[in-house]
Amino acid sequence: MTWYKDKPGENNSFSDVPQIAQDNFDATEDAFGQEHYTLGASLCGTHIPGVMGVVKSASTTIINALSSPGSGAMAWNTTLGWWQRYWASAWAIPGSATKWSRVRAYKSSGNQSFDNGEGGSQTAAVTFDAETYDSLSEFAANTFTPADSGYYLVIASLGFSGGTSSYATSGLTYPDYPVTEVWSMCQSRTVTADISLNYSCSTGSNGYACIDEEPLSEDDYIYKESSSDDRNNTFQHSKFSIPAGSTITNVQVVAYGWAHNAVSHVRGMIRVGSTWYESTSTVLNEHTGIYYVFSWTANPVTSSAWTVDQINEVGANCLSGIGLSTDHHGIFGTTVYYHQLYARVNYTYANNNYTAVDEATYDDNDFLTLAPTTSGYAAASEVMSANSTTVGNSTATNMSATISIRAKCFSATGVNIGGVLRVAGTNYYSEAGSAQSVTPSSAALTTTWTSYTFCWSANPAGTAWASGDFDGTSTSAVSAYGFYIYNTSSAASTANVSQCNITFQWADLNPTINVLLLKGGTVAASATKEVQEPGSETDEQITLVEMVYLTAGQTLSVQAKKTVSDDAILSGSDTTYLAIHRLGSQGL
Repeated sequence: MTWYKDKPGENNSFSDVPQIAQDNFDATEDAFGQEHYTLGASLCGTHIPGVMGVVKSASTTIINALSSPGSGAMAWNTTLGWWQRYWASAWAIPGSATKWSRVRAYKSSGNQSFDNGEGGSQTAAVTFDAETYDSLSEFAANTFTPADSGYYLVIASLGFSGGTSSYATSGLTYPDYPVTEVWSMCQSRTVTADISLNYSCSTGSNGYACIDEEPLSEDDYIYKESSSDDRNNTFQHSKFSIPAGSTITNVQVVAYGWAHNAVSHVRGMIRVGSTWYESTSTVLNEHTGIYYVFSWTANPVTSSAWTVDQINEVGANCLSGIGLSTDHHGIFGTTVYYHQLYARVNYTYANNNYTAVDEATYDDNDFLTLAPTTSGYAAASEVMSANSTTVGNSTATNMSATISIRAKCFSATGVNIGGVLRVAGTNYYSEAGSAQSVTPSSAALTTTWTSYTFCWSANPAGTAWASGDFDGTSTSAVSAYGFYIYNTSSAASTANVSQCNITFQWADLNPTINVLLLKGGTVAASATKEVQEPGSETDEQITLVEMVYLTAGQTLSVQAKKTVSDDAILSGSDTTYLAIHRLGSQGL
């Protein structure tokens, strides 16, 4: 392999050199230029001594194999991590023979975020938290402090990603826009222990463990083959947490099951205090599982409406267990199966429906419920006030509002769900045919809890989004949001919604990242690069190569700043590193 000192165009990077070394070589070659110029501002245009060709980046083996490199040729040794210069017949470290510095520091696997506020008025020190070589222990606390005066070659390379969109998720306050059909609040509790088990288990020996899944699973179950006796199966459930001040509508036992080959009846059971009470019976469906719901509007002990304390198991006459009672009529070949059992309490809590769906992390045991009786989405909507958010940048772009809803239907299909925005006193629905850019316009509910999103890329009032629409300061600001259901079938099911929130998203102007090399606290050199299109999260690299003169004890550090408020992230590992090499009192 030959070193062409007079043919810089033929000195291309070697294929076996790591990418980071090639990047370092490319940046250094650009800095030196093919006209043999130095880097320092005070020495710009000065010819480098010797007959150095284009700067080379390679391993020790490759560098030592170069033929006739020429006195003064320089190369970056990727094996040793420092500069070498060819003197007459051998490669050597440039600078003093006895006093020279070399530092290799880089970021470990952790990234570093910095946000310097609107306008990027502040700088952030770049953290180099790992070192591979510090020959004279002159690097500490992200600052290089040389023991000797002289010229130092500094390479600061920062890998970063940026241009991500800013966003804020708004909370709910209260449902202040009445609708025709009123949603009820609901909590459900699965069974947690056996009280009395008279059925067999499909797996294991704990009956509750075979019927406690939410959502429904038909993979496990409890069952009983032919018998002329009634068989009761009773269970404990986890406690309810109905908020004080609520009005209890009813207590329900919900079961999913079926019978094989013969007529059997099932009754729901509740325990109040220490006494069990049964509901009226219903015939079990044959061959196919369906849901059965048994309701108690009054406490069977007091014959009065349930109280919150009785539901939450505080004091006397409390709900303390649920179960099922099944008769088999003694018909040979009859088998009964149950796959799911849970307790459910429906209640109302004036002006507080939002508390059932406002969790940041969804809770499928606490939700709103409605069995639609009227066609059309406007009659079955729940619209709640939205807390405004602060965009903080009047030049924000790529704005959108996204409503996220977690919902399911109870049994049959035939119910669609969608999002609704309230702007300037008008509710805008995401139903098909609307003028808004919403994907999807609505979604069909299933019997499994599922999360849905409905995104408006423009203000449904007919204009592009502006920062004031999210801040609550414009006449077309979003004042409320929510959800609606649309029954598409005469046999439409009950809908349940456990979570609803809205996310306002926007992008600032493209931030420009500045890498600053500070000498004694004063900027000695800088490099600048603009982040790509906001939202692209494109990986970027900025490399600054500079020769500086440092007196003994004078500090050298690297800082970064950006020009707008959008976040940027400095990447870890080898993509962000600092290399410092002493060149001696005369420089290169």
